[in-house]
Amino acid sequence: MPSATQITIDTRKMEQLMRQAGRPETFIIADGVEYGVYQEFTQSGHPSLRPAFERVARPLRRAIGQAINRGVNLNSVLAKAAFDIQRLWATDVNVDTGAFKNSIHVEKK
Repeated sequence: MPSATQITIDTRKMEQLMRQAGRPETFIIADGVEYGVYQEFTQSGHPSLRPAFERVARPLRRAIGQAINRGVNLNSVLAKAAFDIQRLWATDVNVDTGAFKNSIHVEKK
């Protein structure tokens, strides 16, 4: 009777990369006005958060993979993505007053 094939997986490299990558932090991109949600989600509004998120999210998977391969802490990649979203969102807001644009911020939780 033939013996079963055994595969040994060495997880040391993966564990080392995960330790170097660090525990991911949570970054929240928010606005500080009550009417921001209406700008984003009503028919008469102008979505600007979703397009900013989609623009940054596309290359994010690759950036995370490269960071892991290089042993770079993931939080620096996530922070950059959060601040890129913040910048793009504020740039595209079409409200005349500066209150909305100036209220868009990143919080680290």
